Amino acid sequence: MSLAIAPQGFVFHDRLIAALEHVTPQNTNSAQPASEIPPPPASEVRFKPPTQKGREDAALVRAVLAGDERAFRAIWNKYVALVRSKLGHVRRDIDDCVQEVFVRLHGRLPYLRDHTALSSFIIGITLRVAGTELRRRRARRGSC
Repeated sequence: MSLAIAPQGFVFHDRLIAALEHVTPQNTNSAQPASEIPPPPASEVRFKPPTQKGREDAALVRAVLAGDERAFRAIWNKYVALVRSKLGHVRRDIDDCVQEVFVRLHGRLPYLRDHTALSSFIIGITLRVAGTELRRRRARRGSC
């Protein structure tokens, strides 16, 4: 399998280039319909289907967005240990930071595009909360 790099920096596989060569402005009607194009071999597929954990997370997110408070409690129970481990360096105010992470998570869940990526979303929020807390500490230490 060869790769070609387009001027904009996009990487194209040779199969895509071959498919695009058949579609030009002059013969756009002669292109194969998408239903007739065979799927690529499994070895070339880069998209990974959601894992069981991802499907469970997606179901929890949908339930929370529908107003189920028990689903948010389930997210809390599932991810509180992960959040605490990521906030390990914030020793004094760890409980406040954990609470802040989940308050922000609750407010930002409607903006989560891929419901199967909940753990990544939570880690991102956790790291932002930790950074904010560390900046507050530096500011307090510097002003004293």
